[in-house]
Amino acid sequence: MTRINSGPDRPDTRPRAGTSSRWRRLRSGLAVAASVAVASAGLVLVAPGAGSADSGRYVYWTNYAEGSTIGRASADGTSPDQSFITGASGPTGIALDDDYIYWANNDANTIGRAKLNGTSVNQSFITSDSDPFGVAVTGDYIYWTNLGAGTIGRARLDGSGTNQSFITGAALPTGIAIDDDHVYWANFGTNALGRANLDGTSVNQSFITGASGPFGVAVTGDHIYWTNQGSGTIGRARLDGSGKKQSFITGASGPFGVAIGGDHVYWTNGGDYTIGRARLDGSGKDQSFVTGTIGPVGIAVTAQAQEPESGCVKKPKKLPTQGTRKLEKARCFTNAGQRVGVKVVAKKSGVQAADWSPPGKFTKPELYCEVSGKKDRATRKAGYGAGFRYCKKGKLMVRTFGGWQKITVTWKAPAIAGYTKYKKTKRYRS
Repeated sequence: MTRINSGPDRPDTRPRAGTSSRWRRLRSGLAVAASVAVASAGLVLVAPGAGSADSGRYVYWTNYAEGSTIGRASADGTSPDQSFITGASGPTGIALDDDYIYWANNDANTIGRAKLNGTSVNQSFITSDSDPFGVAVTGDYIYWTNLGAGTIGRARLDGSGTNQSFITGAALPTGIAIDDDHVYWANFGTNALGRANLDGTSVNQSFITGASGPFGVAVTGDHIYWTNQGSGTIGRARLDGSGKKQSFITGASGPFGVAIGGDHVYWTNGGDYTIGRARLDGSGKDQSFVTGTIGPVGIAVTAQAQEPESGCVKKPKKLPTQGTRKLEKARCFTNAGQRVGVKVVAKKSGVQAADWSPPGKFTKPELYCEVSGKKDRATRKAGYGAGFRYCKKGKLMVRTFGGWQKITVTWKAPAIAGYTKYKKTKRYRS
């Protein structure tokens, strides 16, 4: 059986004063989960009927037990694989980006990496210095918790620029998560969640308090979720820390990791070697969504494709030389609840000045909001990058003013936790 901090060459990671009981509970919880899972290991089963939104998506988890593997199953219940990646060493946290899987090898003091299809495995992609545990990635960096040192480490996604003490002062940090503005982590030693800016400033080790053995952490665009190993619950709060509910989801069995995938939250049940799942609002709870794992700890889920709802994006076949066309219906949102922003870029298309209206002047197309029975209204900044606009009310329209132009229209909604980026582009000649 693998154990945290085993072996004569491991650094001294004894807890600070006042945290020894929690330290023992953390270690024993992992050990028990591994023992039970080894005794009962079998085929991984995933509850079927997840629906078309799960097509081409996967659930990944770390098996902290004999064999030390990364497991994977299709989110719709097909192709379960208990040993999708082998050769890990006490794997705990796990994270995904568009190309790779990353995991913490707690027993080997390394961060492993492989391609999403399980090839090009590198068990020592990054070396840590004191019990790496949780892992999270952004577009530029990988972050991890150093359980023994009480720090958050960071490196570039290519593994360079390693900083083992990017954030200090944590108390047995386990799970970690990231959004566009902050990094969050679970302080198992103080029953609190920590938070800091992505650049490591404004550290708050007690951002959310009152947890019970907090372990995993995950975020959406609106909420933060965490596992309470001590009480067998999933907690939730708003991203500013308000609206805290320590028992948002109940009935878990020694929960460790937690992850967001589309409109669902997933967690590992270390006590009965299962993976649970529920909708983001806590409904539809299934504590045995996946069974037969071998000491599951970390969990990650492929992001769901983000798409406009109810056909609200309109892509005209042509744009007139002079006139208007609809680009979006009123209140155009994606299935992730984000507004779809629109950007229009125009260039001259090799014409004589006399062809422009008015003659000799190049007037770019404009976006505006058409509200039934009322005067046209101005669009608003979408906040998705320079030039992207949306309509708070009314249909989003484009108006052209004459002359030959090359026009590029882009519809966009950025990636958020559990969902991929939505971006579509169409080019026209007016």
